[in-house]
Amino acid sequence: MHYPSEKEIPPHYLVNIELAAGDSLLEPELFLQQFDLTMKEVNAFYGIKRRDQIPLPRLRFLQPGSFSTLRQRMLDRGIAEAQLKFPHVTEDRQWLAGLTIEREVRLAGDRD
Repeated sequence: MHYPSEKEIPPHYLVNIELAAGDSLLEPELFLQQFDLTMKEVNAFYGIKRRDQIPLPRLRFLQPGSFSTLRQRMLDRGIAEAQLKFPHVTEDRQWLAGLTIEREVRLAGDRD
C-alpha cells in the first residue's frame, strides 16, 4: 500500500509494508528502487513527474498487527467483511494515523 506523505508538497510516495513474523527484507533499498522503476514503467504521469517534481519514494516498515488494525477500522466504519478490500493507493494522508512505523528506508539522494 502506498500513499502520499503528510506534509511535503509535492508528496513522497510512501510504500508501507508489514512483514510476517520471522520474515525480513534483505535489500530494502533495492526493493524501493524497483518500486520506483516499476512505477515509471506502468504510470506515464509518474515517470514524467518523477524527473523533477515528485520526490523519491520511501519504504516504511509497519509494526506487526498494523494491517489487522486497519482491517478493524474498516469494519468499524460499516464496511461488510465480504466487501473488505485494502486500497493499493490512497490519497488519505491520515490512513495510517496512530500506527507505529518501525523503520523508514530512503534512497540515496532523498532529502527532506
